[in-house]
Amino acid sequence: MRKNVTVRILCAVMTAMLFMLATACGNKAAGESSAAAKEEEAKKNMGNPWVDITEAEAQEIIPRLFVAPEGSTSQVWMKCEALGDTEKGISPVVQLSFMLDGMDFTARAQSGVDENADIAGNYVEWSDGPDEVTLSTWGGGNMTGKTCRAETGTGYVDQITWYDVEIGILYSLSVAAEDLDGFDIQAVAESMAPAEEFMPGSFVEEKAGKESFESYEELISYLEKDNGYTYFKLEGYDGELLAVTEETFDDLDGHRASIDATFYGERDGQIRFVGNAFSDGTAYPIRCDGELIYNAGNHEYNSQFMNTTGDALIVKDYIHVDYDESGTPTYSGFRRETNASDSVDIPSDKAEAEKLFGSLVDEMGKKPVMDFTVIE
Repeated sequence: MRKNVTVRILCAVMTAMLFMLATACGNKAAGESSAAAKEEEAKKNMGNPWVDITEAEAQEIIPRLFVAPEGSTSQVWMKCEALGDTEKGISPVVQLSFMLDGMDFTARAQSGVDENADIAGNYVEWSDGPDEVTLSTWGGGNMTGKTCRAETGTGYVDQITWYDVEIGILYSLSVAAEDLDGFDIQAVAESMAPAEEFMPGSFVEEKAGKESFESYEELISYLEKDNGYTYFKLEGYDGELLAVTEETFDDLDGHRASIDATFYGERDGQIRFVGNAFSDGTAYPIRCDGELIYNAGNHEYNSQFMNTTGDALIVKDYIHVDYDESGTPTYSGFRRETNASDSVDIPSDKAEAEKLFGSLVDEMGKKPVMDFTVIE
């Protein structure tokens, strides 16, 4: 999925609680009373519930934590154990306070909570919002957030919250100032995105330490002895694609074949991953006929084609066979007519499914084997 923030506000420096975002960006009364009760309880039991920590300690609590924006000063990291619940999988609240452009900010994060929880603790009536925004630097540019603004009588409070659904982390960023006219809190949140974690999609990316390449030639330069590559064409993609494999075998029919290949194409001026294929044993080498890529096994058939935008492979036909203790097969899977069609389950009738599976595997066996050039 691969990058956001809150503020130290007048009466909210020592506050933290969980109440619904609808309350936080709308009616404050119910959330305010519950939050106040929780804060008072924490103060009564342990004094100041917030404890100073290091950034490294904060990162141990929140695995995908925001970073302090460039140019910020007076950075202080803290945590509040009282607002977490380890038995329920809810982490402590982590807070970063900082100064930027003469204004005080508070950023908070907590894992294990609902996306509608309030971790910011801004007890104000929101006059504007919530407005939905998309954060360009978080979640591959697809993460949504909500912004709110309040007039306090002495100035304004801006808040943005966003939620990483992939790993269940809620973030907030707040700022209070006399004048926020023209201020963009979303831009600050975007500047706090962490560097995306590198997740190699193939052995080549792992060796190169990156996931995009300037050219096919550069990608091939990272291949080592016994690795293989081949160019091929596929309907729906303008130009040649590249397949790479860690090892090949002689299929005894004149080809250096493979049962494990990763495919690359050009996107936005860079060579990037578009898909992969895995077959179950050398009896099923990966094949391609210019329209589909095929891979299979004793109990499985799979074919792929290019999606409608020409930048990724999607499954066309997939069938899997399970056998019970008596050897009776059960077939499951789906098919697509075109790359723009929704998938449809294969026939539920066992005889029909068996016939379909057999015909697809037989037809696949007539398709050209993908033939790799081996690095010597």
